[in-house]
Amino acid sequence: LYDDPMSCERATGFLRDPVGAFERALATIGGLPRVEAPGAGDIAVLRRADCPLRPHGGLWTGTRWAGLADQGVTILRPAMVQPLAIWGVGYAA
Repeated sequence: LYDDPMSCERATGFLRDPVGAFERALATIGGLPRVEAPGAGDIAVLRRADCPLRPHGGLWTGTRWAGLADQGVTILRPAMVQPLAIWGVGYAA
């Protein structure tokens, strides 16, 4: 479907509207509820302090956010990110 940030943007609109892109993708599987605070296993769209113009997806481990970056998997302290939206998965990972 895509293999770089710009082709991802063309296909999904993720850079322009990351929360909307997640909502549209989640709707294809029946959706997930939005939550205010994450529980272990929940997912989110995150704005990283070191990369504020490029949103990222994240998985809450219970103490930190895990996600993919250009260099591989990253683990981020809560102070390093701003969750733009969080969805409850409904189970503890």
